[in-house]
Amino acid sequence: MKKIKILIVSIVVLILLIGIILFALKNGEQNGSRNSENNVEVVNEKPEDTRGEITTTSYYKLQGCISQYYDYVNKNNAAYYRVDENGKNVKSVDEEYITERIYNLLSENYINKNKITKNNVYTYVDNISENVIFNILDVKVIKNEKSYQYIVHGYIQTLQNEFLKENFLIINLDETNNIFSVEPLLNKYNSFDEILVEDVAIEKNEDNKILNVKINSESQCKNYFTNFKRIMLSKPELAYNYLDKEYREKRFGDVGVFKKYVNDNKNELTGITVEDYLANVYEEYNEFVCKDKYGRTYVFDVKDPLNYSVKLDTNTILTDKFKTTYDSGETKEKVLLNINKWIQMLNNRDYSSAYKVLDETFRNNNFGNEDKFEEYMREKYPLHYSITFNEYNEENDVSIVAITLKDITNKDTTTKDLKIIMKLNENYDFVMSFEI
Repeated sequence: MKKIKILIVSIVVLILLIGIILFALKNGEQNGSRNSENNVEVVNEKPEDTRGEITTTSYYKLQGCISQYYDYVNKNNAAYYRVDENGKNVKSVDEEYITERIYNLLSENYINKNKITKNNVYTYVDNISENVIFNILDVKVIKNEKSYQYIVHGYIQTLQNEFLKENFLIINLDETNNIFSVEPLLNKYNSFDEILVEDVAIEKNEDNKILNVKINSESQCKNYFTNFKRIMLSKPELAYNYLDKEYREKRFGDVGVFKKYVNDNKNELTGITVEDYLANVYEEYNEFVCKDKYGRTYVFDVKDPLNYSVKLDTNTILTDKFKTTYDSGETKEKVLLNINKWIQMLNNRDYSSAYKVLDETFRNNNFGNEDKFEEYMREKYPLHYSITFNEYNEENDVSIVAITLKDITNKDTTTKDLKIIMKLNENYDFVMSFEI
């Protein structure tokens, strides 16, 4: 019994000691917390910062917000006008209505910093007097507690594909509440590093709602196609950098040749649209294949919305599918594939490649140089053609094929009969001539 009493007393003492220790520790923690709050300066952590990595959804939202901003600041926006009884365009809204719309898109920070009112708002926004398009080239993403902020670099062009100016601006997106605000950057900047960004809260109003966007394979394909076409027509030297490196070196060689191609075909390129498309998903990228009304194919390899490369045809760099079909075919099948490829060169206005496969004696006797060949083909074969193969003959190692060419759009019912003579070489190469 004595031993039991001693054991009980020992346990009680131990429990009391543990209690005292725990109390002391807790009290110390509280004092430490108070000391920390009173004596340590609290600084904001550096916001999360990424370059060129933007989600597809955010990219499309940015596009919509930027378009809305430039629509609002456009003094001649058709939405501000109506046709009167005399057939004249007259303003249907007063100036106060317009300035309020613009004011509602600006961020609170930007308004306070510049002391912006509805009376002086035009001083602090872009001076735009026509419909314009903003081409996004690069984005710096800043993640803050209240919103995502995007410093956007791009340039403005007219609907007629005339380059106006490069521009930076800040778009603040609150995707939780589906609202945004804009901070125009009217000063000249050379890089993102020169631009300071402050976290900003966004208050909802009747004008700053982020518009819903429909994103699917078709809309993405058309978006890449349209954006690249605009860049190609307004700043071809920039579009050249979007071309797949191997492709551009093989087809054009340098930016000067590409600029000449764009200039020589400007009217035709202006009117092209996507008529059909195909989307393929791979591990490291997505592939969007677009086809225009002339049957020409454009391939976009996309890693993210601002990181993609373009090929303007599938003939310059042979596809694995073409090689497999070619390798398994007899002479006739190989010749027909090559003829189809040559006609595609003409349809793509790639006269340089079409000229290079001509028999040397034939091209020297009939054309002399690429320029004269191009002049001849533009005159005699101005359309875009589909092929009907009519008659095939072989004489020794030479194939003779009679074909009929027809306008691929069916707008011109005139057909052209053409005889092609071709000799196959190694490594998918060939030489040919045709009936003049």
